[in-house]
Amino acid sequence: APPPAVLERRIETRIDAMLAAGALAEAEAALTWKSPSPQSLKPLGAAELMAHARGELPLPQAREQAIAATRRYAKRPRTWARSRMADWPAAPDSDAALPRLLAAIAQESPETKEKPAGPRNGA
Repeated sequence: APPPAVLERRIETRIDAMLAAGALAEAEAALTWKSPSPQSLKPLGAAELMAHARGELPLPQAREQAIAATRRYAKRPRTWARSRMADWPAAPDSDAALPRLLAAIAQESPETKEKPAGPRNGA
């Protein structure tokens, strides 16, 4: 995982890219729907941009809240990994980690374990 400072810059860049690509126009269009589906509000930043489109938040505040929501979301896997994978050996970088990760997955994969004979297993 990237260091937190790098991740934070990536999150800000992502939100700014979403805004530049028309996410605000999408949020404004969603307000014209008869009843937006709950799924339409699930993407990170959607609720904040829709609040801006409704006039409830100024755009800079909606942007900051979308960044904060994305940071909270990104923190979950880091917290989970830290609590459940504390004894895993660290790799110096992601290129070094990938072969080790694939080997660990292969060892744990059900396809690599012997299966009892049965109708679904070709017997």
